[in-house]
Amino acid sequence: MKIALDLDEVTVDFISAMIREFNHRYGKNISKEDITNFSLTKSMNSEKEIIDKIIDDIYGTEIHSSLVPVDGSKESINYLLEKNEIFIVTSRPSKHKESTEKWINTHFPNNKFHIIFSSSPQISDKIKSKAEICIDNKISLIFEDNPDYAIECANKNIKVILFDQPWNQDISHKNMIRVKGWSEATSAFREIENKDKL
Repeated sequence: MKIALDLDEVTVDFISAMIREFNHRYGKNISKEDITNFSLTKSMNSEKEIIDKIIDDIYGTEIHSSLVPVDGSKESINYLLEKNEIFIVTSRPSKHKESTEKWINTHFPNNKFHIIFSSSPQISDKIKSKAEICIDNKISLIFEDNPDYAIECANKNIKVILFDQPWNQDISHKNMIRVKGWSEATSAFREIENKDKL
């Protein structure tokens, strides 16, 4: 099976580091539970330029290199790698390609991931959505947390294993399974895999 994995908040806990840095710089006390909208400018009541600068400042620094994989992700993803073709499809800007790939290779050595930066032009200078990338690569399942990407993929008949987060509480779809962590995600994958074999 061809599978897509989102990176941030599915494979790596990025948002916690970003919130800590924001709180530190601006004397705030925001928690992850406060991020009820995927638009960080709305959830954190801040300007886009401020949020973008903090995110850019994290990449390529000790903060980024010290980020850890989401609990249970290493074991589960290594399990998925045994019999499946894995694409990491991230909306991170491609200018952070080097630090992103370094992090991936540190925590998943000898991986055979295809890494795609969905926010960057793919072919003919056209930026494609995650759903379009999945369709182009014949990917039938994506592990995702972003509500917009998840709904778009589900509407295109791509199965979605949705990682439960404060910012995706108001979505559901027949092609979507909501999970709390990688243990449930692996069980959901096996359920999808078994149905596909019927």
